[in-house]
Formats: sequence, C-alpha cells, structure tokens
Amino acid sequence: MFKQADHERGQAIIVLALVMVGLLAFAALAIDGGNTFAEKRQTQNAGDAAALAGTRQIVLECARQGLNPGPNEANIRNKVAQMVAANSPGATVQVYYVDANGARLSQNEVGTLGVVPCSCAGRASGLEVIVKSSSQTFLAGLIGRNKIEVQATGKARFAPVGRVESGLYPLTRRDMPFTFNQVATLRILDDPDSLPGNFGWLSWEGSNNIPTLVAALTPPGTSYTYYNPGEPSTWIANHNDHAITVGKWLQGMPGNKNSQGVRDQLDWWISTQTPMAIPLYDAVAGQGTNGYYRAASFAAFVLQGYDLNGQDKSITGKFVKWVTNGDWAQGVPCSQEGGLYSVKLTP
Repeated sequence: MFKQADHERGQAIIVLALVMVGLLAFAALAIDGGNTFAEKRQTQNAGDAAALAGTRQIVLECARQGLNPGPNEANIRNKVAQMVAANSPGATVQVYYVDANGARLSQNEVGTLGVVPCSCAGRASGLEVIVKSSSQTFLAGLIGRNKIEVQATGKARFAPVGRVESGLYPLTRRDMPFTFNQVATLRILDDPDSLPGNFGWLSWEGSNNIPTLVAALTPPGTSYTYYNPGEPSTWIANHNDHAITVGKWLQGMPGNKNSQGVRDQLDWWISTQTPMAIPLYDAVAGQGTNGYYRAASFAAFVLQGYDLNGQDKSITGKFVKWVTNGDWAQGVPCSQEGGLYSVKLTP
C-alpha cells in the first residue's frame, strides 16, 4: 500500500494556506471592489448634481446685477454644498468657476472671491466641482486597509438657448438691445416692420382663437404643438418639425385678443412675477392671419403691466436672466445674449 511521507503532509498545509489567502483576496476584490465602485458612482452623481445646481445658481445670481441686494457668491457655494450632502453624505467638496471653454477662472475656490464674475469680460460660465469621499472596506481591513478614498469631478456650463421644444410662451418682440432688470414698455407699433393687424401674439399650430391663446399662456404652455410653417418663398409646412430654433418662422395671431381669459392669465404672470420665456424676432413676412415672425433669439420677460384697450396698446415688464431646457446656440456674443439659458454637464 502507498504511504504518504510526513513532509508531503506539511506541503499540503502550505498549499491550503496559500489557496485560502488567494480566496480571501478574491473575496476582498469582489466585495470591497463592488463597494468602492458604488461609492464612486454615488460620488460622481453628487458632483454632477452639484455642478448643475450651482451653475444654474450662477445665472440666477447674475440676474440680480444692478439690484439691491446684488449677486451673492455664498448662495452658489451653499447650493453646491446642499446637493453634495444630499447625494453623498459626509463627502468634502471643492468648487471652482470655469469660463466658456471649461477652464478655471481662478485657483481660488468659489466662496472666497467675494464677488460673482458676471460681466462679459472674465465671466463665470459654469462650475468645476470636485467631490471626495471614502468607502469602508470589509475584508481588506484584515490587511490594514480600512477604507478606500474615491474622488469624482462634475463640470457644467450655461449658454444661451438656440433650440427649444417646449416651455415657450406666445408673445414676441423685436430682437433689439435692452438692459436687464430695467422696466421696458413694448409697443408693437414701435417696431419699424411691425405686421399690420398683429399685436405680437403667436400661434404655435396656426389657430386664431381666444381659447388657444389662453391655453398657450397657461403654464407649462403649448409650444410643443408648434410646427414649422416653412419659408416665405413657398410656405411649405413640415408638421413633423416641432423644434423652435433660431432662423425658423413663427406664425402670428392677429388682433390684441382683449378677452377676460387672456387678461386673467396675464394677471397671473404679473402676480407671480414668473419669468416668461419668449422668442424674439428679426424679420417679418405677410400680414394679418398670414403674418409670420422669424425667430432670432430667446429671452426671459417678467410681465408687470399691459394695456389692451387704449390706442397705444402695450405690454410692460423687464427682461431678466433665466434658465430653461434647450440646446445651446452657437457663436452668440455675450453682449447679444437674450438672457434665456440652458445648463448642461460638460466633459
């Protein structure tokens, strides 16, 4: 009968020990690696959410230029901290302003500068948010590795919108210079090429009646029903094209539409002081029910008053800076922006 030597029994114990160490290593990799991956994902979510929220806050703070109180840098920092705490409790955060190309404006963190860079020269166009957190280990602690540090960076920027599929309201005015936060009285007759019979109302889908206008003035609006009416040379409509972009034509709705339903909705905008996202135009075509405006940019307007009865019919309010959903316009100089922006994550 075969007999096993004593030294072979010792070798088996060594091999078994090595196998156990390998198994523990694989278990540590699977368990602690999985936990680290989950922590990394949570940290990245925190950085992205904080960058988006903080960048939106930049726009809202810069909207207060010229007001008292004016832009407050602490509000941006606090918004970032709130989003990080909500998505990755216990994490630490670093925040930096970035320019339109995503490069840092300064190596000093947001909250230490004392001002919000809102002016076109050296403007903050977004944020870089660095979030650091740690993942507690399970088996790796047996070899002295009690936690693993993880880090993620979220970047976001804002830019003027050039394409919108929803959230616009059926009022337009000529795309001309204005000063943010200063009261402006808009009279359609002031426009050198105003459409005869038109007050500045828009019809997204070609209807010309009061209920359609009231529905379009009621949040969230009905601009998603817009279809592209075509070009002045042919006016061949594309009923499957619902995106409102710079350069497309918008059908006018003639008349001042002085009805109780319209006035009630305008009164709601005045009482809530909610910014109204509207297109601005740079050219007109046709007249009356066949009148069209060509979209040139998008703006945010806070309604403060209106006169639909008098001879000099007008709408009074102020242009502000606001955030909505939409694709970015390309090549718009800072000084020519309409004040309606969208915020997006960037690499």
